[in-house]
Order: sequence, then C-alpha cells, then structure tokens
Amino acid sequence: MSVDAVVRPHPKPGAQASAGWYMLIVLAAIVIYGPTIRWLFESWTNDRFYSHGFLVAALSIWLFIKKLPNLRSAEIRPSRWGVPLVASGLLFAVAGAVSDIMTLSGISLVMVAAGMMLACRGENAFRTVTFPIVYFLFAVPVISAASDASGRVLTPMMEFATSATAAFADLIGLHAVRSGTIIRLPGYTMEVVVPCSGMSSVVGLMALAALLAHLSSARPLRSAFLIAAAVPVALAANIVRLTFTALLGVCFGEKIASGFLHELSGIFTFLLGAVLIACIPRGRGSEFGAIESAAVVADMNGDRPAKPKQGRTFAGAEEAEPNLTASNRGTKR
Repeated sequence: MSVDAVVRPHPKPGAQASAGWYMLIVLAAIVIYGPTIRWLFESWTNDRFYSHGFLVAALSIWLFIKKLPNLRSAEIRPSRWGVPLVASGLLFAVAGAVSDIMTLSGISLVMVAAGMMLACRGENAFRTVTFPIVYFLFAVPVISAASDASGRVLTPMMEFATSATAAFADLIGLHAVRSGTIIRLPGYTMEVVVPCSGMSSVVGLMALAALLAHLSSARPLRSAFLIAAAVPVALAANIVRLTFTALLGVCFGEKIASGFLHELSGIFTFLLGAVLIACIPRGRGSEFGAIESAAVVADMNGDRPAKPKQGRTFAGAEEAEPNLTASNRGTKR
C-alpha cells in the first residue's frame, strides 16, 4: 500500500531576503523617527488644533490596508526616483532635529515612506498607495496653539472672527461694540481667544474634504477646490458659533454662554462645516454615489422596476405569443 507524500513548498530564498530587508527598514525607521512619533502622539493629545490626528492616522492605515490586494498584484519595478525622495526626506529630518522644528520631521516621515515605496516597489505600487501615505500629512501639526510663531496666522483669524461676529450681532439687534478681539454686549462681554479663531475647524474640515474627494474619485482640480473650500466654510461656521455664544450671553448670562453649551457649540461648528462640505459637488464619483444610493433606497422600498423577462427582445412580444395557432402550440413539447 503506497502513501502519497505531501510536498510542502519551501519559501524562495529571494522572498526570505526581501522580508528580511523590509524588517530591517522598519526597525531603522522606528529608531530614526521614534522621537517624531512620540511628538505626534503628544500633539494629538494636547493640541486642540490637531486632536483629529488619531483619526487621520487610523484612516491612513485603513486606506493602506484596503489597497494591499492591488499593491501585491502590482508589478515590481523599482524606480531610481525614489532615492532622491528618500534623501530629501532625511534632509528634512536633519533640519528638524537641528532647528527643533518637529513639523519638518513629521513631513520627513511621509517623504521617506513614499520614497521607499517608490524605490523598492516601483511606480505602479507608488500610485496605488499615494493617497494613504500623503493623507497622513493632515495629522502632522503645522500650527500650534502654544507656539508664538503661529500668532502671525492666528491673530488675523481672531480679528476677522471678532469683526464678523460683531457685525452679525448688530444685525440681530444685540448692539455689539468691538474693541480689538473683545466684543461688548448689553450685560455680557466676550473675548475671542486662540481656541475660538476657527483654526481647529479649518484643519479638520480640510482633512475631511480630502477624504471625500478621494472616496468620490474626484479629479485633481476639483479635489483641490474642495480642500480649499474647507477654509471659508470653517470660518463661516465659526462665526455662526460665536454669534450663538453672544446671543446666549445676552439672554442667559455668562455662566450659560461659557459652560456646557459653549463646548457643545464647538461640535456643532464642525458638524455644520462637514454638512456644507458634503453638499459641494465632487464630480462623477459623487454623482454615481448618489445614483447608487437612490437605487438602493428604491430597492428597499420595493419601487425598483421589474426586470424584463429573458427572451423578450422586442416590444409586443407578449402580444404576439397568444396569436400562435393551435398547430404551432402542438409542436411545442
């Protein structure tokens, strides 16, 4: 009695070598970018402008995992153009370490990851995972609430928010008087500080706009427009929030205006901006998504038209069938 031997395929030496190189690269990246990763976590935890960083990082990983089947099937043709990108990224890391500007190190992390993908896997693989890698940039803090250098950007934003809120408060009859970033109202005085500048909404809505543009397969120009539109949308939503706070202060006092409802209004600001961003047309992808969603709803409601029966290729076929003679019917068995 013969027993068939079970032959187990052995891994190829080249595959083992590639896996070893990848592990070595990952370990080297952890050593080099360990301080950068720690800084990112601290910024996401403590900087209210970038509290969405955890979500952006999770979305980047999720999008990368979704692309893995396409990445594995992509032809491996290493490109020499990845080497300059990696070298540039490392220069950014050195510049960040010397100048103590950690933002440069965060950008360097993305550049090196993109360059390694291009150098090791080639252009096809690089195109497949370009968005998941680049999207991580929205999690890298560029402006910090605690940084003095950010005042050049935040101060004009606070002044704009103050003047616009005072103007809207006047329109609804609150008789606002503006002095710098302070608005004096009957029985209530409010100051527009850094957290009320609208920067957190701007950064968060730009990340959301980029994600929506990618998921709807919008063209590059339309994607850029959608991301740029997040800035005025966020500023407008922030003005609505500040006007609502001023109205609460006049009607119910400072305790109500600066309490739980004030924090809740921050969530409302982002949700309002998100709805406005989602309403902006995003091209063929969004139209297709709307048509597909409408078809699904119609199917759930039982309103989808019935499919024509097979074999009926022209109008009037059903009327023609009863006209068959008896002899014709008899031949059908």
